[in-house]
Amino acid sequence: MTEDEIRTLRLLIREETNAAVYASEERLGNHFRQLEGRMGQFEGRMDRLEGRIGKLEDRMGRFEVRLDRIEIEQGEIRVSIVKLETNLSQTISVLDNVTGVINDLQASVH
Repeated sequence: MTEDEIRTLRLLIREETNAAVYASEERLGNHFRQLEGRMGQFEGRMDRLEGRIGKLEDRMGRFEVRLDRIEIEQGEIRVSIVKLETNLSQTISVLDNVTGVINDLQASVH
């Protein structure tokens, strides 16, 4: 091979190498752009998920407040039932006494 042929061969190899490197860089760039796009979509989904979790936490807080109120009202209802039972007991006692008096009156009338 002559020196001109060697130079031409080197030039062709250099051009082919540069073209291959450029094509590889282009493919890598495309992959990185796709990856960035997917990361953007992922971040968007994560933002939406965080928003939903925030709403869920708010709802859970309101639910806990309502549950506390229900527990307080349940306690008040229990107290009212005890008072009602006490009043009913007293009423039954009074009615028993009145019935006894009525029975005595009826017996004395006969």
